[in-house]
Amino acid sequence: MSPCADLIATFCDHLQVEQERSPRTVEHRRAVLTKADRELPSGLEATREEIQAWLHRASQRGRPLSANARAAYWAALTGFYAHVVGLPGGLDHNPMADLPRPRQKTGRPRPLTHDQLRRILTEAANPYRLWTLLAAGLGARCIEISRLDRDDVQPEVTWLHGKGDKHRTVTTHPAVYAAVSALPAGPVARTRHGEQATAHYISGMASAYFHRIGMPGVALHRARHWYATHVQRAAGDIRVTQEL
Repeated sequence: MSPCADLIATFCDHLQVEQERSPRTVEHRRAVLTKADRELPSGLEATREEIQAWLHRASQRGRPLSANARAAYWAALTGFYAHVVGLPGGLDHNPMADLPRPRQKTGRPRPLTHDQLRRILTEAANPYRLWTLLAAGLGARCIEISRLDRDDVQPEVTWLHGKGDKHRTVTTHPAVYAAVSALPAGPVARTRHGEQATAHYISGMASAYFHRIGMPGVALHRARHWYATHVQRAAGDIRVTQEL
């Protein structure tokens, strides 16, 4: 077993217990750190230069890392060293201290068109119509849709529960309240078997359905982009758009 395996476990416990990160985030960080410990010449007792070179050449499933994946690796390593340096039995130097964050690729928003949204909201079957309404009417992510309970949607505000157990409130659109208030108590998004749906299930099922009805390339996240685009047009304030 690697000498740093215990430090990786200590850091992951810190993420889970003290920072209350989601299990998915914790496991991703664990996987990145384990990979780095295995592939770096000196494991996680690496120098700045070794880590910089590794981030440049690292691959995933046989392919070079994307710009965004490289930035995620950098974040995992930065958090790890910030926590374990100076701990009893920890490391005595932080090779990430002055290593700049890799540039990320900035994606361009691709909102649904008015016609696409109108077609889904008037012609699509449920639950795809409802999920689209939540994404376009509340700006909800798939993970927020998956965690939404009927009682979270009130006439004036809706509580959304997102990544890393972060919570936010947004103004409830009347059409959203009308649709959700008619549902039975409990999770708003369910599988075909009546179980609470996961974000992955919602995203995949919706994309496949839109493709079947002749709307290839349409995904729920594009309905969220529609929401953001129209909030920005109405408010004219990027900070307000970000918060919502």
